[in-house]
Amino acid sequence: MKKLIAGAFAIAILWTIWPYYALFDLSSAINKADLTGLERRVEWSSVRQGLREDLNAFLARNVAQQMAVSGLPGASFGSGLTAAIGPIVVKKTVDAFATPQTIAALISQGKVSAASVETVGSGAPVPSNAEALQLGRLKYAFFSQDPFTFKVEVAASDQAGDAPLTLLFKWNGDWRLTRISTSWKTLEAMARSGQSHQPPASLGSAWFFPRR
Repeated sequence: MKKLIAGAFAIAILWTIWPYYALFDLSSAINKADLTGLERRVEWSSVRQGLREDLNAFLARNVAQQMAVSGLPGASFGSGLTAAIGPIVVKKTVDAFATPQTIAALISQGKVSAASVETVGSGAPVPSNAEALQLGRLKYAFFSQDPFTFKVEVAASDQAGDAPLTLLFKWNGDWRLTRISTSWKTLEAMARSGQSHQPPASLGSAWFFPRR
């Protein structure tokens, strides 16, 4: 009986440590610019889908606000138009944004500046001046909802008051990053990048995000 209890306790300890090792492994891959390590720890299709959902929500909210400010009736119509056209714009924007280099920069800094996103949208290489991910900036790191979900919150590198970056790891044979929830400022930068690289004649993100 004692051996059974000791074995169960050892398994529980190893299970608790495992996601922290995965987080350390991801941090190490980012800091060493190890793309192979990054691929090992990131479920790209899930991360991109989550960013698309967040950017869609941001654009829908922005359309409603723009219509309210302009005094136009039918905010629901604007939301419907966003739902019809938005996914096309959002997919192109997120696919251009969610590369190993930019995701590494996002996690390292806890945010991405408008200038960095513009550089990504232009197809130019991402500058390699991002700070290393400092584990001391972690605000939270523990299981969330169930034993197969691990939640991490990372403070922005400049402590400028931005909301913490939230990382969700899921276990599916190993712990991998499946969801990134970023601040509205980063989503705004992504939206502006998508707008600035749409063809002028297209009904692109200019409808969703008018230039200031």
